[in-house]
Amino acid sequence: MQSLRKSLAIKLLVLFLASCLMALALSAVDFTETFHEFSRAHEDWELDELILAIFFFSVGLLLLFFQNVTENLEVEDKLAVNSHQLLKYRNAIMQMNESVIITDQSGRIEFVNPAFSTITGYSEDDVVGKDPSVLKSSAQDPKYYDELWQTISRGEVWKGELIDRKKDGSFYPAEMTISPLFREDGSISHYIAVQQDVSEKRELEERFHHMQKMEAIGTLVGGIAHDFNNTLSGISANAFLAKRKASLPDDTVRRLETIESLSFGAGEMISKLLSFARKGVMNMVSLEVTSLFQGAMETSRLLVSKNVTLTFKNCISKTYIIGDADLLYQVMMNLINNACDAVEEVREAPSVTVTVDELIEDDLFISRFGASKGMGFVHVAVSDNGIGIDAETIQYIFDPYFTTKEQGKGTGLGLAMIFGTVKSHNGYIDVESEPGLGSTFHLYLPVIQASLHQPEDKASREETFNGNMETILFVDDNDEINEGMTTVIRDLNYRVLSCSNGKEGLELYKQHLDEISLVVMDVVMPVMSGPEAAKTMREINPDVKIILISGYDLSHELDDEINHDELIHKPFSIRKISETIYRTIYA
Repeated sequence: MQSLRKSLAIKLLVLFLASCLMALALSAVDFTETFHEFSRAHEDWELDELILAIFFFSVGLLLLFFQNVTENLEVEDKLAVNSHQLLKYRNAIMQMNESVIITDQSGRIEFVNPAFSTITGYSEDDVVGKDPSVLKSSAQDPKYYDELWQTISRGEVWKGELIDRKKDGSFYPAEMTISPLFREDGSISHYIAVQQDVSEKRELEERFHHMQKMEAIGTLVGGIAHDFNNTLSGISANAFLAKRKASLPDDTVRRLETIESLSFGAGEMISKLLSFARKGVMNMVSLEVTSLFQGAMETSRLLVSKNVTLTFKNCISKTYIIGDADLLYQVMMNLINNACDAVEEVREAPSVTVTVDELIEDDLFISRFGASKGMGFVHVAVSDNGIGIDAETIQYIFDPYFTTKEQGKGTGLGLAMIFGTVKSHNGYIDVESEPGLGSTFHLYLPVIQASLHQPEDKASREETFNGNMETILFVDDNDEINEGMTTVIRDLNYRVLSCSNGKEGLELYKQHLDEISLVVMDVVMPVMSGPEAAKTMREINPDVKIILISGYDLSHELDDEINHDELIHKPFSIRKISETIYRTIYA
């Protein structure tokens, strides 16, 4: 445009100079004869006047030419503005993240933007001149597309969701809007479709629904655990009381011991369910790691494909750690199962190896993990010869909901839960991997001295701590537990007052305030809960000693103002309740 203006200016200047030169030339040339002939026709004209007329005629031509040039420039200015606008609109369409498809009136594709190719895998050459049906999947009924076509054919805008198919045959969910484009006479000339891949949106919705489902499962499991553990507590208490009868035959005692053992086994199962539902409490005890991890390996043998070789290598003598056996068992099960999944496509000798050895931390280990020097760690390595993990993926594998498994085979929570469990045990986790060569997950858990390991055997479970006829207020809404525990507490040489809800317990406490040495209450009860009653009791007597018992972990829900002395989880052994009562009274 700038060069065009310069060219026109030069032409105007040349034309003006030419006109001036022509006028000067006429004044210098001898036009006498011509003038005499002209003068006979125009006797009143002089030569100077003729020259002046020719000059003005030339200027008039010049002005006409200039006007024409000005009009052309205005048209070209408008064209330039329109061209700039069109370029802007085209750039916007070309740079959109949403797929844009323009078809003619019959539905033949005339244009697609780069986002279309990114989403679908089809290039522009693949689809121009073809029908959009190349994207059709079997997810929609043919009537769905008939309704779509009828809507846009009437000149209306269609909006909806559908499942389309990519060039590689995979499906993807999409939100799409199709609008008709009209000519000046109102007839449809083209259709423009804007489509957005909503795979990530659907994934977020699925995660949210999964979280809601997990919350619902947790609520359900918590309710079941409360009732089930109440039942188990009643069974274990009555089994304990029955064993105390000296006249029972040995065979009957053994059967009662079996009942008691089965009760605690069922309690452990409920504990695992609560752990899964994140309503459990960590039961940190001393553990011998070799037998724990070897047990997880043996269980995995029953679950994985027979063509996978599982190997357990123990390179240490008995080593102990402080941990939750259920959680660490689940960690090993998850790591072994992940390794087995990684070797599914290995044709020759797929294998998974678990190695347990001892690690004395060096400067590199301390620098890498920030560990304290001289702690000592047990090192557990879970290795496979599977597909491996690339460097980019490794940095995300411990993030919640991140998974490389196909849909339906993983939630993306496994490694995140493993990471959290290891951290809660003051340990460290690391991974080494190379695509095509396999992976190794390393766990480092701090060890304790063998002398600190105190396994609970049958004899210790039978041992009880007896009182000195102190008065205990026991409150539980379950009649069987109330009756059984009242008898147990009396058997432990205490006086007992009992009732079935917090309101009754509060009234009894007020009546016997000077006599009661300890209050033992269930957490969940009708009329008034244990925590509510405990709070009021604490207001009456700030020094009151309170033990709360619950079918599942409610420690995070209890008001800090209650300041209970102990929280015990059902089912509990008689030794544990007797020890807790004794310790709380005489603390």
